[in-house]
Parts: sequence; C-alpha cells; structure tokens
Amino acid sequence: RSINGHKWMRSADGRPADLATGQRFAEHDLVREETSRASERDRLTIATYGDFGQLTRALSTTGASAVVPQVWSNNVIDLIRNKAAVLQAGARMIPMNSKTVNVGRLITDPTAAFKAESSPISASDPAFDSVTLTAKTMTALVVGSMEFFMDSIDGQSVVENALAQALALKLDSVALWGGLLTAENDEGFTTDANNPVGILKSLLNDASGNVLGYATNGTAITAATPFNEVLDAVYQPKLANHEPNALLWNTKMAKKLSKTYLSDYSQLPLPRELQQLRIYETNQIPSYTRGTMSNVATDIFVGDFSELLVGTRMGLEVR
Repeated sequence: RSINGHKWMRSADGRPADLATGQRFAEHDLVREETSRASERDRLTIATYGDFGQLTRALSTTGASAVVPQVWSNNVIDLIRNKAAVLQAGARMIPMNSKTVNVGRLITDPTAAFKAESSPISASDPAFDSVTLTAKTMTALVVGSMEFFMDSIDGQSVVENALAQALALKLDSVALWGGLLTAENDEGFTTDANNPVGILKSLLNDASGNVLGYATNGTAITAATPFNEVLDAVYQPKLANHEPNALLWNTKMAKKLSKTYLSDYSQLPLPRELQQLRIYETNQIPSYTRGTMSNVATDIFVGDFSELLVGTRMGLEVR
C-alpha cells in the first residue's frame, strides 16, 4: 500500500525509498540532501558556465569530463522519467545515495481463520525480506556536430533532451530484457553481465510459468481470435491474485491489432480487459525471428509495473 504516495521504504532507516507519483526528482528527501551537500561545488560550476549547454560546449574533444551540477542532473533525470515507457507505466524510481540500497518487501501476508469459542488464536505474522539494489554504470553516446551545439539557440534543452532520450531508451531495454542468457535472447539484445536483471530474466528465473508463448515457434495470432494471446497475458498475473495496471507492446503489434475489422468493416474494439489498462508503445520491444516466425515475433509485457524498481544514483557525468 502507499503511504503519502510512497510505496517502498528503505530497510536501513524506514525513510521513503521511491518517488511518489508526480513528485519531482529534486523533491525527494535524499536528493534534497545531496543537492544541499553539493551546492557550493555546483555554485561555482553554474557561475562559470551558466547552463548545461554551455558546460557541454566548453568541454574539449580530447577526453575532458565534468560532473554535472546536481540541479542540472535532476532535470535530466525527470526528463528520462517522462520518456521511458516502463516509468510511464508505473515503475518506481528509487534515488540511491550509496552503491547498494536495501528496500523492504512483504513476502507473506497474514492469514485469517475462524476459531472455536474460548480457544487460543493462532499467530499468523506477515513475513518480510528486502530487495537489494546495486548500482551499475549506464552510458549513452550522443553525437552532434560542434557547430550545431555552438549555434543552437537553446543549447541546454538540446543537450538535456538528447541525453534523456538516449538514456530512457537504454533504460527501457534493460528493464525488460537485462541479464538474458544468449540461449534466451531471441530479441537480439547483446547479453552483458554488467546489465541489471530485467523483467523477462526475473520471470524465467523465478516464475517461468508466467512467460507465455515461449514455444519453439512462438504463439501465432489468428484472424478468428486476434486478442486471445494478449488476453492470456492479461489474465496470467490475475491468476496469481495480482492486478495488472499496464501493457507494453511495440508499434508493429499495435498496428496489426488496430487493422482488425468486423464483418461490417468497422474497427474491432479493444476487449474490456485491455481498455482497463494503460497501454504504452515502445519500439525498444523489437520484432524478431523465433522459429518459423520470421521477423514477426514480438513480446508484450503485462503486469503491475509499480512492482518494478529502478534505482538511480544522484548525478551525471559528461565527457
């Protein structure tokens, strides 16, 4: 449940771990503390360069680097939150002020039972453990001509949006497929031991029965039952007493189902179950080949995305 808009708590001190819905990154307690600690260092940088665009222009191309002032980093992180599909779908971002952060988690609910008159009540305590977030470095290469950056009227906006777009796309791909082994990786992403573990790998490790259609040739969508496979994915978490809040698919999949028509040539409406979900398109979900499904296989992800945690350290560095 949420407390003042926060769903997750830090195990070490009981403070809110995640950003509340609609809360800016800079407004989180830990981020405010970090911004305050770095204020003197950042004041000098801001006074020298004026904005993020000017700082980027001032860097040489021979290996110079700079820590981005916290107030500018906060803006980029908020832009990433607005652009990443998994975060739009409800994933919770957790600011990290250390390399590892433990977040408390309820793993067993208390149970209810009837009892005979005057008989003792059997204890049924909830059980807790914690999720450990371990920071890893994510990089993004943004290429632009020196002349473009120098001539841009709004250099700060150009730099911030370019970085946020690149980082958001990488965040989506890793949140969905991070940690896949080569044998599991039809989707075409390079297996990298440095990646955090994403949704699909977590399911394959701990709840492989919730990965549907993973047969040799996938599961075909037929003209007679165009939504059956999607509805199976929607109901799978419901069977485990979880309520999904969002669905992610790619534009090619959305287009295919949108071009399904009734006998009177009207567009086939979305089933009620899909209308109740927030649906997001991201082309980080590719079309790929699986068995006989040549370049038409794809994945969809359905679930309660508020259970997905995305940890982030406070600052950025540009080179």
